[in-house]
Amino acid sequence: TVNAEGKDLRVQEMPDFDVLMGPSQSTSYSSSWVNGKSTSETTVTYTYVLMPKKEGTFNIAPATIKVNGSNYTSNGLAIKVLPADKAGKQEAETTTASGAISNDRLFVKMDVSKRSVFEQEGFLVTFKVYSLENFSITGLKYPEFEGFLVQEVELPQEKQLTLENYNGRNYQSAVMRQVILYPQRSGKITIEGGKYDAVVRVRMQQAGGGSIFDSFFDSYRDVSKVLTTSPVTIDVKPLPSGKPASFSGAVGTFSMTADISSNNVKTDEAVTIKVKITGNGNVKLVKNPEVVFPNDFDVYDPKVEMDIKTTTAGVSGSKTIEYMAIPRYAGDFEIPAIAFSISSPVPIRPSSPSLISCMWSKARVVVVLPRSYRTSVIKRA
Repeated sequence: TVNAEGKDLRVQEMPDFDVLMGPSQSTSYSSSWVNGKSTSETTVTYTYVLMPKKEGTFNIAPATIKVNGSNYTSNGLAIKVLPADKAGKQEAETTTASGAISNDRLFVKMDVSKRSVFEQEGFLVTFKVYSLENFSITGLKYPEFEGFLVQEVELPQEKQLTLENYNGRNYQSAVMRQVILYPQRSGKITIEGGKYDAVVRVRMQQAGGGSIFDSFFDSYRDVSKVLTTSPVTIDVKPLPSGKPASFSGAVGTFSMTADISSNNVKTDEAVTIKVKITGNGNVKLVKNPEVVFPNDFDVYDPKVEMDIKTTTAGVSGSKTIEYMAIPRYAGDFEIPAIAFSISSPVPIRPSSPSLISCMWSKARVVVVLPRSYRTSVIKRA
């Protein structure tokens, strides 16, 4: 579509499609009068009707057109072509006649990305509806997720239905909810089933022979259907024994940086140490690393800022902790090293990604401030 009259439309070849029609050109005009000014606009639309030659995902290259001596380029498109639906005409007619909606024509699935994880290791749970009918969801009762910390994946308020081939059928599907779950204990934890109320608009056929005009006056009725999801049990392995004292609950891939506000301060002047933990994993559950100030310092509660994003790939972001203390006496003082340990699940074999090992290693301990780090305190004049 072009918002002006153009010429010399150039469309690249589309070898994956048969062109059944096109380009068909249509033109529309609009005008408006605002504050004594008249404006008009011309819109030209070029339409093609295509038929794919095979299933798969294919790209349609951008088109170009010349308008008032200048060249303009459209956007490109990616077209996903599904395999032919294995629908049976007899099944559709039976559904229409009886008004009953079978479980394979409308259902909700609960998919989990992993069924075997370590304690505090996140995994994705997706609730998706599949339908061959015109339906609406009127009630939702999701599982309680007992034993898990829940992080919601933000989804659009308006759920968009898309075509998806599942078990040989082309369904209209939509993601209803996605969450990242973090198990809070080891053992077998079951995610209970959910319950979802739906209403389906069904076209009814009259029994027996009818008038030839009956097809012009379709009869519909609403049919209620309760959809359920089956429980899923997650095998949660305990974290290895021998956790270092610096372990604060971080499971995932993390790094830590730190800096100090000043090496030379006066008495009663604040010293600030800012520690930033960044990575992928249960960022919210990470406890503040311990910063040990000298006894002659007044220590205040740390200030914490979170910057976290939850997607289908998991939870990522950063946690910034700002520690503040005020020295009351002059002298040379030592602030010990800040240690931070993490548990990082590692695949045992590349061919078996579901088999993971969680290891504690000296190499995973990040030391940010050296042990000889000293703060000189200068007396006030």
